[in-house]
Amino acid sequence: MFPDGWAISIFIVVAVVVPLCLGLTQMSHNPKFSVRDETAHFAYAHGILSQGLPKLGQHFDQFEMNEIACQGVYLPSWTFPPCGATTYLNSQFPGGGYITEAIQPPGYYAVVAIIGTSINWAFNIGILHALRIGSLLWLTAGLILLWASGRLVGISPIKLGAGILILAAAPTTVYFSAIVSNDASSIFAGSFIAFVCLLAFLKPGKWVPYILALAGFLVVMLKPLDFIPVLVFSGLFAVSLSKDVWQNPDGRPQRIQSVVKRWLPTGGILLCSSLLGILFWSVLQKHIELVSIQSLCGVVNGGGPYYPSQLFIDPLSLWQPLTAFQSFNQAYFPHSVAAYLEAGLNVIIAFGLVAGGISLVFVKEKLWAHWMGFFSLIALYVGGLSLALNDWSICRSSIGSEGRYGLSCAPLLVLAFLGASRGKWVTLCLWVVGIASVTADLSLMLVA
Repeated sequence: MFPDGWAISIFIVVAVVVPLCLGLTQMSHNPKFSVRDETAHFAYAHGILSQGLPKLGQHFDQFEMNEIACQGVYLPSWTFPPCGATTYLNSQFPGGGYITEAIQPPGYYAVVAIIGTSINWAFNIGILHALRIGSLLWLTAGLILLWASGRLVGISPIKLGAGILILAAAPTTVYFSAIVSNDASSIFAGSFIAFVCLLAFLKPGKWVPYILALAGFLVVMLKPLDFIPVLVFSGLFAVSLSKDVWQNPDGRPQRIQSVVKRWLPTGGILLCSSLLGILFWSVLQKHIELVSIQSLCGVVNGGGPYYPSQLFIDPLSLWQPLTAFQSFNQAYFPHSVAAYLEAGLNVIIAFGLVAGGISLVFVKEKLWAHWMGFFSLIALYVGGLSLALNDWSICRSSIGSEGRYGLSCAPLLVLAFLGASRGKWVTLCLWVVGIASVTADLSLMLVA
């Protein structure tokens, strides 16, 4: 029905060529450190191989401060010390020069450090740029897994290619995969969980509990909020099992215990291993910290007042994981044609993903895609709520939820939309949106 050669070509273009081109363009035109805590992420990744896990309360070392001073930061309000100074003081850098990202698990940083160090040794391009390329490879790996996941559930290559192109060209995806940040691993985390769980659905066997347990633990070692796709598939396992075992052959309903018993080695073990991973890291981080996180509240977050209404409103921002974004270079040109184009595309993408998620309510025949989209919206809200409660419990304030915190669920929302949508016109429109997104991205990157 669709030539294998064309399918392979689409796969290579949307999962490899486009993200690499966009990411490398973003890096080359924005060499300074990002204001999105890239300095702290950089210090974590740079030091993890030589110094081990950073501890909360640990400062940048002299090499890291020199790199920051020489590269610069997109932070006009801050005066940095001159490049090549003999000695730097931590007080000369934002946030007191603390490695504030030491609260994060080491998975992303260890992998990026190995890749970045190897690239820098081979090509001598500078450690910051080498680490950024490592971040970009996380995205490429995630898109490859997303393609495999989509093919597992029978999504056609031409429709799947359009969906992956939109995901790869989304502003949040491009920006955070082109800097040193553990947000760069979120697309991979969601795609990895999707691939493993869909494989468990379609090819059940004795291997399933072990692989699901490992997968659930590993993704939260990248970033704790990557448990959001775990929640989605834990719910999907429950729904699928309840449909399978709720009734006996004679039509009599079974007890709920029957569903729970079969859910435990699938969705149950996935969820439990993820929660155990979060608990493990919390205990370990608490054990090695030099100072309590409460003492750094003014550094880790804005320290502003936290109103009760925010507790319920902030989590909704995670429903825009791809488009809740400001600019590629902190010098946004709001009146350019590309900016208007991107703003319109962002609205279409954001509402499209949410519409795919709530479509379960309006359809009679509920497919896997409807359930996946619906559970994704619920899980995103739960994840945002847990983040808000965590901020309040520690600092009695909020760092403010952002769409990027739900980035790991974006692959699931894309899969859900593609699986639920029908018709050639839908596929054509998806390609138009994807190509327009790439065009807008390049225009905004190159404008400054």
